[in-house]
Amino acid sequence: MITKLRKTQCGFTLIEMMIVVAIIGILAAMAIPAYQNNIAKAKAAAAYADIASGRTGYEVAVHDSNAASDEQYRMKSGLAEETMNCTSIAVNTPGANRAVITCTIRSAGYLAENSAVAPTIALHRTSKGAYRCVATGFSDLKYMPTGCLDTAGADDAG
Repeated sequence: MITKLRKTQCGFTLIEMMIVVAIIGILAAMAIPAYQNNIAKAKAAAAYADIASGRTGYEVAVHDSNAASDEQYRMKSGLAEETMNCTSIAVNTPGANRAVITCTIRSAGYLAENSAVAPTIALHRTSKGAYRCVATGFSDLKYMPTGCLDTAGADDAG
């Protein structure tokens, strides 16, 4: 008597594979925009960190009154002219609610409201010595670093 062996099923069917590919596509469609948003937020936070580190040296120069020009304030603040996140870092002499340290963001991508104009993050110093972060040119407020405003506001000199 000849017995026939049944061939057992191996692998997945075409429809099962198509379902898996569709699920992966849906997950990727949701994850990629969220990832790009997080990259944009991280870029803005890194640019802010690049200039925030110079605030202490800048304030020391203000109190010691030993810097007279923008370049001297830059040297005292310890900031470079550019970083990996900032195409330029401008350092200015103090004034009432004036942007004293400004970063122009490098390769802004999603951050930029207008692709021709790079967004900036600036530290404004009030006449009382308080600092405010002001971000301009951002396509959406959600990309701005935490605590940054989109306008400078009034000085607290009064």
